[in-house]
Amino acid sequence: MKIRIYYNEKKLKEPYLSLFNEYKKRISPYAKLELVTGFKNKIAGKDDFRILISEHSNPISSEELAERIKFLNLNSYTNIGIYLDGKKEGKDLDFALIVGGISNEMLISVIVEQLYRAFSIIHNKSYHK
Repeated sequence: MKIRIYYNEKKLKEPYLSLFNEYKKRISPYAKLELVTGFKNKIAGKDDFRILISEHSNPISSEELAERIKFLNLNSYTNIGIYLDGKKEGKDLDFALIVGGISNEMLISVIVEQLYRAFSIIHNKSYHK
């Protein structure tokens, strides 16, 4: 499975970049994680299952995210595109991971941490250290 997170800025700044890379390494046994920077609020990846993360959508838990990822994997979805508060047109699913507004850099950190939790749940591994 390949998961792309689409981010509008040209690059992710520290300490968020280090955190992204740490979770990318932790997720690597389960999926390939990629950050697409310089993205301009369009829907990319026409073969992607497109997920919009929006504070205006209904929040879901780590367990619910794990179930959705498991469902996508079982139904042969190999590419997932995750968009931050973009246009709702063309999305396959939308939800919130946190209630309230935070910066997109912090949101990326929350997304990768939640993806790690979801894969840990799917594979019956503890994600607390």
